[in-house]
Amino acid sequence: MTTFDEYKKRIDLSEYAQRQGWEKDDAKSTATAAVLDKRSQGQTQDTIVVYKGQEHDYFYTPNNSKERGDVISFERLKNGADWKEINDKLARYVGEVPQERQLPQQVNSHSHNQAFQHNFRFQPITETEYLESRGINKSTIYADEFKDRIFNKEFSYKQHLENGVNQLGKMAPISEADKAKIQEIGLEKYYSKPFFDQLKTVQTHVKDTNELPANYLESLKNTYGYKAPEGATDRVIVNTSFPLRNEEHVIASINRNEEYNRIERPKENAVWSSRTDFDKRPVNAVVIHESPIDSLSYHQLNPPKEDEKRLYIATAGNISRDQPVLIEKLVKESQAEKVVLANDNDPGGVKQNINIAGRLNLTGKSENTHAQLNIHDRTDARLLVTINHQNQQEGQERLKEIAERFTTAINKNIPDGAEREARAVVVQNGSRSSEIEIAFTANRENLIRVEQALIKERGLENHMEVRRPAEKDYNEDLKRANPYIVSYQEQNGREHVAGRYNKEIDAYNAVAEKAQERPDAKEVSAYMEIKTNEGSKKVELAHYDRENEKVVATPEFEKRVTEQQKLQENQQQAAVAAAKANSGDVRVVDGDGNTVAKTEYKVEIDSQGHSNVRREQRYDQEELTREGTSGREIQTAMNKEVAGATNRGAGNVDGADLKDTKKDISQEQESKRSMSM
Repeated sequence: MTTFDEYKKRIDLSEYAQRQGWEKDDAKSTATAAVLDKRSQGQTQDTIVVYKGQEHDYFYTPNNSKERGDVISFERLKNGADWKEINDKLARYVGEVPQERQLPQQVNSHSHNQAFQHNFRFQPITETEYLESRGINKSTIYADEFKDRIFNKEFSYKQHLENGVNQLGKMAPISEADKAKIQEIGLEKYYSKPFFDQLKTVQTHVKDTNELPANYLESLKNTYGYKAPEGATDRVIVNTSFPLRNEEHVIASINRNEEYNRIERPKENAVWSSRTDFDKRPVNAVVIHESPIDSLSYHQLNPPKEDEKRLYIATAGNISRDQPVLIEKLVKESQAEKVVLANDNDPGGVKQNINIAGRLNLTGKSENTHAQLNIHDRTDARLLVTINHQNQQEGQERLKEIAERFTTAINKNIPDGAEREARAVVVQNGSRSSEIEIAFTANRENLIRVEQALIKERGLENHMEVRRPAEKDYNEDLKRANPYIVSYQEQNGREHVAGRYNKEIDAYNAVAEKAQERPDAKEVSAYMEIKTNEGSKKVELAHYDRENEKVVATPEFEKRVTEQQKLQENQQQAAVAAAKANSGDVRVVDGDGNTVAKTEYKVEIDSQGHSNVRREQRYDQEELTREGTSGREIQTAMNKEVAGATNRGAGNVDGADLKDTKKDISQEQESKRSMSM
């Protein structure tokens, strides 16, 4: 008996679909992907894209992200067949085609090579405003973990619009005059996001109807936008870019700004990851997110302890078919004790957790059980569990156990009649491998029950942990922890968030700093965003008065700032006093009483508001040279003075004589020479 796994491997899905009346669009198809249309009376009713995988083909429907999968899913979703009908139909089909088919040796190797040759034009990260607008501070951006993992990249809205117009021209006949008019409207609206959203709506209409809307130019012209500055021809901004790497090189990039979020080139099996080679400490945990911004937010909200080291991995959206292989390799290479799933706190995030937990092989037990979750029409969830076993009888017993565990975990918490109960259907029971499908309602509670049951089923309880943000994702948590927003407004009224802060004093200082950085800004202000039943409401706290060159704050906000300034000054003074008392303070003088060497203390405030004291030695090198000694020798002698004073409980040592210091140095050198003889 042929198993479903064998059907998947033997059937060329593109050829299979064409035998059922689907037509291949050669103009849109590539070497690795076939585009097929279902047509009726000359009109396209449906479209699918078929990719050749390493083991078997898979498809997706561009207009419906829920419709994707292998040949089995194709039959279920496109033809509505049940399991028996699918088995009979595929059995008949494989009897008519060759027993073996040639499969690619490497997934999309052509596009991998193309991507490697592609110039992503990354620039060092210097423009950090976008990340700071999300609440991510510079100490996080420039942390060792993220060096060469975040870049800048220039983005031209004019070029983006030209690409959009050209794409529209491929979809429907459009005159050169209309193309020029769209460009003109785009500039008039200063390439605003609503303008591009409306252009996308026009493209969708053309895709659905094969014709341009009658009033599409008017619809573009009526969108909200910002007036372009005098003489402007383009809006060039600096993107924040996150490179996506596979085992060999960068093949794609996430490019972000406040209006733009796109992946440049297909991500395939590549992921974004942080660095671990900045020191020799072992990795304690691998933390997985959907977005690099969530990784940065998690890092800032939960700073690693002194003895802790993490590897962050981001999948750039829903996990792809090929990403788990690379993620598993990175996890094993890191030798981390634990994998932390830190995806979004919504059904989509739980689904992501399930599909990662269902694929990563971290234990011997997990290698024999795999799972994939698909959700159709938002509420219809199907978990396909594949198991390996020694014989068919063992497979039957395992399938029965899995069906009992998962359906019990879901159904025991469902009130009578509230929703349909979970049910299990055996897809196939082979001699070495079997499949069972668990069907259930895809609400958040049921998804979490399946998530926990799957982690336990695969023996990952001690190797995998789920951490959910309080809000939708960890960046939303970070924004909530930094409620004070500083923004500036351009002369044309366009507003930009420049940063988010968790203390009033930091926001107050940032208003003045941003006003100096943006002398042409119409307004620079600090505010809080308050959520009400009617929506979000901005409450201004301070603004910059350019005429008087000062920050003007509300009385309550200014009072809080003053309190924090005093507290900060007291903390700094206390920190310096404690440092001097604990580690000593040395001043070395020459015969005339001139200071030739001394220690100084500098207080630094980190992003969390903690005071750190750094001790520095300073020398008058010219005087030391005249006295015939070096700064290094003086430093050694000073350290001895400090150690001696500290041991005696003397605290500070002031006025140590250079002659005595030189004598100590000479005696030490003489002692070393005696020992070496």
